[in-house]
This record gives sequence, C-alpha cells and structure tokens, in this order.
Amino acid sequence: MAGMDNGGTSRSAARAGALVRSAADLLRTRGLVDLSLRSMATELGTSHRMLLYYFDSRETLLAKALDCIQDQLRNDLERAMIDAHGEVGRLARTRALVRFAAGPEPAPYFRLLVESWSLVHHQPEVYGRFVDPGEVWLPAIDQALVEDGVPPERRTEAATLVLSALQGQLVSQHLHHATLSVEDGFELVWATLERLAFGQDAVPLGERC
Repeated sequence: MAGMDNGGTSRSAARAGALVRSAADLLRTRGLVDLSLRSMATELGTSHRMLLYYFDSRETLLAKALDCIQDQLRNDLERAMIDAHGEVGRLARTRALVRFAAGPEPAPYFRLLVESWSLVHHQPEVYGRFVDPGEVWLPAIDQALVEDGVPPERRTEAATLVLSALQGQLVSQHLHHATLSVEDGFELVWATLERLAFGQDAVPLGERC
C-alpha cells in the first residue's frame, strides 16, 4: 500500500475497518472453531488474498475482530448502567449489569470467551486481551459499584466476587445448558456482596423483599 495518496490511504483504512466489523459479526454467529482464513473470506464475500493484503495474517484479523467485539460489549455495558439510573435500591447499578450480562445480547460473547480460553495458551497475542477480565468486565463492574456507593476500600473484593460469580455461572450455562437462572443463582452472591460492601447492617437474605 506504499505510495498511496491520502485519499487512497483513507479508502484503504475504511475498507479494512469494514472487514473487521464484518469479521466480528461472523465470529458472533459462527464462533472460532475450524475458522480458516479461506472460510472467513468466503463468508465475508472476498478472497483470502485480499484479507492478507489488509491484515497480513489470519491471526491479525482475528485479534482486531475480537477487539471490535470487546468495544461493542463495553458500549453495551455502559448503556445498561445508564438505563438503570432510574432504579432504586442497594446495588441497583450492579444488579442491572448482571441482568444485562445474563440476557441474550452478550451470549455470543460468552461462547467466544469459552472458545478463546482453550486457545489463549497457544496464541496469547491473539486471544490474551479478549480473555483478560481487566479489559472490559472489571472496569464496568467497578464503575457500577462506584455508582452504588460501595466504599473504595471494599470495591476490589466486591468486583472480584461479582466477576467470578458471573463468569462462572454464565460459562457453566453455556457449557452444560444449566436451567438455573443467573438471577436465582446470584441470590446468595447479592447477600454476601451487601455484607461485604456495606457491613453487618445489610439486610439478611431471608428478610429482603
């Protein structure tokens, strides 16, 4: 692509961006298993040579597509918290975040997360950022806890508790098709989190509405 004028460079960047977004949509619907560069090119309506022209390798395209998926998830989580601003009660923002995560929109993300965990040890440069909870989940959970008034000295433990419980349950549902809802499974987590975040004055599990 050397020697292109600014117009050519802009068009090339726009085309590469469109391919990344299309590849991200493909990953959401198809997953990562047995996904070769040629099969990606067929699904995207282009050639594998064209993909190599823009991205150098299958791994580069996958890494960019996974980053795109994370960006969308980050925006969705922020929207879920904004939508919860009218809700009242302890941990309202954090509860809204968990409800969204348990809904249909992030389901393709969790499927990709499970698949990526099995691949990250072989290709950390491709999958490492995607499986790192610090990229998306911990910042979102921490922000929800801030808005819920959880004291700073307790937020790290509280965020770790929410993240561990959420990922464990959702991945278990994906792998084993568990029928227990996330809301039901989180009842004990909420009781524990309230005591951790607000101390012994939190309302016991059996006495809440």
